[in-house]
Amino acid sequence: MVSAALTVAGMRSWFLMIGTKDKDGLFGGASVLAMSSDATGWMPRYARNNWALVDPFVLHTQHSNTPILVPYDVDGESSGQKEFLKKLYGELFAYGVVVPIHLAQERLALLYAGNNQELSRKTIEEAVPIVAAIGQEAAIWLEAQREVEERNRVLPLTATELELLSLARRGFSTKDIAAMQKITTATVNNIFRRANEKLGTHSRQDAAITAERLGLYRAAMIQNASFL
Repeated sequence: MVSAALTVAGMRSWFLMIGTKDKDGLFGGASVLAMSSDATGWMPRYARNNWALVDPFVLHTQHSNTPILVPYDVDGESSGQKEFLKKLYGELFAYGVVVPIHLAQERLALLYAGNNQELSRKTIEEAVPIVAAIGQEAAIWLEAQREVEERNRVLPLTATELELLSLARRGFSTKDIAAMQKITTATVNNIFRRANEKLGTHSRQDAAITAERLGLYRAAMIQNASFL
């Protein structure tokens, strides 16, 4: 569906990647998910070679949310950026647009779409709203799939673990939670430790945030309306 819609907009080659931004606004290959029309393995190479570190479009998102018209609005500054652009132009497309899409939880998507046939700036500008809308829908769908897969990988949390995480999420201290639940602080800490082990997190705050991102509170609320 994405390929067909982008082809109608004059963009025959495309790929979409999503990652988690770090403190510098970048995201690395290990966190990248992608869908692509390209059959030559562009995205595995992108991740393997850490091209996000030299991709000028990724660097652009540190200070701007505006779409980038290719090749009109981009010029590689470093040798690494120039080499990346050479590969992009030679293997995927030389004319098109790259659209940044900001998602929840510090997640960022970039939709690269274009054509090897020459396109004027005006033609690309006219296609940007359509490409951006397609990218937004595709990114939301891909994020939903990622969350389902991630949720299926974690061990199920008990009702008690979820309840204590929900209290931690609201800012209650270990001492407060122990008093509310009529248990010792040691028991509270043990429950948080088990939750961290199941979720692959390292603190109760991280566990509480991860449980929310995976929709575990919503699932528990459906099963037990008094939970939250």
